[in-house]
Amino acid sequence: MQTLVIIVFEKQPRWTPELQRQFASEAVDVVGCSTSGDFERRCVNSSVGVVDVDAAPQDCLQLLGRLARTGEFPPIIAIGSEQTAALEWPLREFGVLEFAVDRPTGDHLARLCSRQWSNSHEPGRPRGSASAGN
Repeated sequence: MQTLVIIVFEKQPRWTPELQRQFASEAVDVVGCSTSGDFERRCVNSSVGVVDVDAAPQDCLQLLGRLARTGEFPPIIAIGSEQTAALEWPLREFGVLEFAVDRPTGDHLARLCSRQWSNSHEPGRPRGSASAGN
């Protein structure tokens, strides 16, 4: 069985430990990244990416813009709020597949990750979503 790798870009640990708890009994590695560069380096070997837009909106936009140009990245889930809701469509243009507003529960975020993992392994579906906008 292949190990699912979830990378989380957040300035302070919140979602990383929550996802580790949610997936404690499964073959899932959850890796926290406090810098966009670390997240970017880990994308190639990751199954799903999670970005906390509220923690660093500008960093997230720049990071996802760079990833969109490379075209090789995992499915990305963005977590935002009312304050960052206006960024949903620019983020989606950069390849974000899910935009969760109003802070999802840990269980909800785990289900979103699982769904993206499953969807990204459907026959004929390209890795990441950069090709969806091209």
